[in-house]
Amino acid sequence: MSITRFQNFMQKGCGPAIMFFCALVFAFFAFSNCGQGRALQGGEGEQGESPTVATIAGSKLTSDAVQQAIQATIQKQSQNGAEPTPIQQAQISAQVLQDQVNSAAIMAIAQQDGVSFTDAALSKAIEDETNQQIQMARLQMTFSKELPQNATEQDFEAAFKKKTGLSLDEAKQRLTAQVEAAAKDKDQRGAVLAHYAQPLIIEALKARMNPTDEELKQSFDSYVVERILFSSAKGDADANVQKAINDIKGGLSFEQAMDRYSNDVPQPGKKLSQSILTLSAAQIDSDPSLKALRGLKAGQTSPVVTVPEGKAIYKVVKVTSAVPPDFEKNKARYRDQLVQTLASEQLRSQLDQFTHGNSVQWSSPGYKALYDYAQLASGSTASSNDAMEKIYQEAKTAASTSQGFDRMPAVLAEYAAFDGIWNSPQTDKKKLVDERISVVNDVLQVTESPSLHLELVSLYAQQKQGEKAFEQLLSAAQMNHDTSTSGQKVFSDVAAETEKLHSAGVITAAQVEQVQKEQDRWKKEKTEADKAQADIAKEQAKELKEQAEQEKKNQAPAPSKPPSSGTLPKPGQNTPGPTKK
Repeated sequence: MSITRFQNFMQKGCGPAIMFFCALVFAFFAFSNCGQGRALQGGEGEQGESPTVATIAGSKLTSDAVQQAIQATIQKQSQNGAEPTPIQQAQISAQVLQDQVNSAAIMAIAQQDGVSFTDAALSKAIEDETNQQIQMARLQMTFSKELPQNATEQDFEAAFKKKTGLSLDEAKQRLTAQVEAAAKDKDQRGAVLAHYAQPLIIEALKARMNPTDEELKQSFDSYVVERILFSSAKGDADANVQKAINDIKGGLSFEQAMDRYSNDVPQPGKKLSQSILTLSAAQIDSDPSLKALRGLKAGQTSPVVTVPEGKAIYKVVKVTSAVPPDFEKNKARYRDQLVQTLASEQLRSQLDQFTHGNSVQWSSPGYKALYDYAQLASGSTASSNDAMEKIYQEAKTAASTSQGFDRMPAVLAEYAAFDGIWNSPQTDKKKLVDERISVVNDVLQVTESPSLHLELVSLYAQQKQGEKAFEQLLSAAQMNHDTSTSGQKVFSDVAAETEKLHSAGVITAAQVEQVQKEQDRWKKEKTEADKAQADIAKEQAKELKEQAEQEKKNQAPAPSKPPSSGTLPKPGQNTPGPTKK
């Protein structure tokens, strides 16, 4: 089901009674709209002419596939009518690109690990997710107070059927049928497999794991540790690491090195050297940066590890065991929990090695810059102003050299990276005003934003460039067609800036009239939109009333049938029986 077809279905085929279920179907089935189907199969055909963004283990990821996925995600997240801001657009684009690369990598890992997508395994995965979606529906109804928190399963089923017109079994059957049909479609099967590959790989990995009882008991260990943090935001982390290591080798204690070098924030009322962390074995197993602690004994130190903030060295103070009293009784359950954690971590490690190694070959500098921004924003690489500056320069170069399919992702990456620098507490904005103006003008060439036009008004006014300030003010008013609260804010901000610039003599009365003409146009559009919304609400209320009346009629007892013949009995008189001969 395409996005357009789904929207038509929502608008024409979904009345208030089943709108909730329509949204549930969309949330569950949206993955097939992401353009992954053909892209992840490495096939030619319809997608063959689209420029290649990257090649992942021989599978080509195309620009069309990525852009379709981005647009599907934006439309899904814009159901309230508000258009995403440029920074949101950049973040969505970066996240979708990262997801697409990860999906392709997971498919390659599945093939590498010999995971077979049997019909039985796929059906089980679909069934599990269907049940999850139904439970999400329950949480949503509870959150919206349509269902009491202590509701029984029967209460939920009744409320669900009243809201959607479907029983839980019928809803599950419809959801499952949608996905199973997609799995049989040659153009969508790739997307379905990519969607379910991760849980299937984890199940395959779990089947190969059988931790001993001793290993299972060790999973309940807790590690009390000290840490020296070398923040990338506070200078050259690698250089500071080497200094600390040299000093420790020269006789400085670990605790003294903490006080001298660590960028951690001390616990209240303590020196850094008195600060400790308590980490469970589960935390250590699930975090790649902590995995080096596993197996260390009291007094031992870890190698240098990479953490989101930069680099770190840990020292184990003590290890304690907390095997639960019911260990022997529930050993199978505890083993399954450990195996689930270990399998998930193994897949994450494989994915990290895959996406950071040579298995991903980029053909587009613009998309590569956007992907690097995604890695930084998601915490996959250590974040700092220096790291963001590096991505900014990478994206800026890509944006300046491309006028083709990858210019937009390059510009979005350029804007997002610079926005991170611009809003950093360490940044002196006065020194970067010219750069900010340049970056904002770049992004306005590929996407519109009245709020960014208004930002340029302020920046140009600071530089005493009145004509440019007016041009941006007029553009902000002209581009404002949003009648939601976001558009209302733009309207108010335009009015305030107009008054401010006119009072300061920056713009003329004639220029004020030009802006006011656009403001009047927006007010007219707002009035029309409010009326249309009121009409829709009125029509929905009418439908709900008619539905309630019909349900009331359906629940009314059927009238008793009058006698078929003869005289009606008087009140209190028995109906005569048959005459005896």
